[in-house]
Amino acid sequence: MGSGGFNNADPAAISLLGKLASDNSNGEDLRVAAAAALARVHTKQALPILAQLLGGPDPTLRAYAVGGLSMFANNVPVGSHEPAAGDWPWRTAETIAHSAMVGSDDQVQFWKNWWGTNQAALLQ
Repeated sequence: MGSGGFNNADPAAISLLGKLASDNSNGEDLRVAAAAALARVHTKQALPILAQLLGGPDPTLRAYAVGGLSMFANNVPVGSHEPAAGDWPWRTAETIAHSAMVGSDDQVQFWKNWWGTNQAALLQ
């Protein structure tokens, strides 16, 4: 796993990570680790879970949610930190400008709006 960390995009793994990250009865360390893994993988299946984490009170979870959504939107390959070359339907100047693993209010609001706008197309 050269990039260090979980990067299994298997749907069963994504589903399990989503349950771990979103269950408030789990300890914070476990929830953060699951959210970090979802951000690294950032598949279409992970997006609804990441979007849900945007609304939580934990700033670390929100930061991973922003990071995962922005890496998907900007077509950053798993294990990379740079967008892939070529066209990608979700990448815009705005998504590039809001790319960071930061849970600030303006970043969170941008990605909530982005998800609201693109959710139907992404879930097809």
